[in-house]
Amino acid sequence: MSLHEVLEHLIHEGVALDLTDEGRLHLRAVAEDRPIRAEVLDSCSKNRDALIAWLRHKRGADVLLLESSRRIGTAWPFGFPLEGPEWDAHEQHLHEAYWSGDLEQLKSALEAREQYALRVFGAHRNEVRNV
Repeated sequence: MSLHEVLEHLIHEGVALDLTDEGRLHLRAVAEDRPIRAEVLDSCSKNRDALIAWLRHKRGADVLLLESSRRIGTAWPFGFPLEGPEWDAHEQHLHEAYWSGDLEQLKSALEAREQYALRVFGAHRNEVRNV
């Protein structure tokens, strides 16, 4: 199983995955009435190193994503829609960068997305001021 397949399997099985402070995998059944099956434990055991690497990446990636989203949110004009093909392309690129496992690629995608949003917000503010 690939890492993506293991993660999809965990979601399907209702299993949450985390990393302990000691760097070990921690699995938790999301629903109390649906215990973790032996097959899932075996899959996680076989893919342990890849799962740990993914969780470490995810921690850093989530921090970067949250910081960027906060900066965009702070500058976002009230009621202004940010949408369209260019925004969608930035979101798709961000999605791909997040799942790549490469934090530098993610930083680049976040920076491009943020610059685009701030440019659009600036143009909107100038337009509203001139009306």
